Amino acid sequence: MKDSSIFILPVKSDQFYEQSKQELAVLVAGPLLLYNYEKMNLPEMDFSNDRHPRTCLCQTIESLIFITIDGRSKNAEGMNLKEVRFFL
Repeated sequence: MKDSSIFILPVKSDQFYEQSKQELAVLVAGPLLLYNYEKMNLPEMDFSNDRHPRTCLCQTIESLIFITIDGRSKNAEGMNLKEVRFFL
């Protein structure tokens, strides 16, 4: 049986993943908000700056945490990525 560890890492090139034999499966999503407790740069674009519903996958030493942020209603405005990063 192969190792089923989960890692959240900065993205690498498509070519890297195509040639790599280390990963059983790869999911590329983003942008990465924090890495090793440090803020990652966010792209300056509407997706980052506007408030939307958001979904986050976070990894601690002990746990994998899945967070959803409601949005697009009068009771839930969502968050922009800077707000999400601050929350995390």
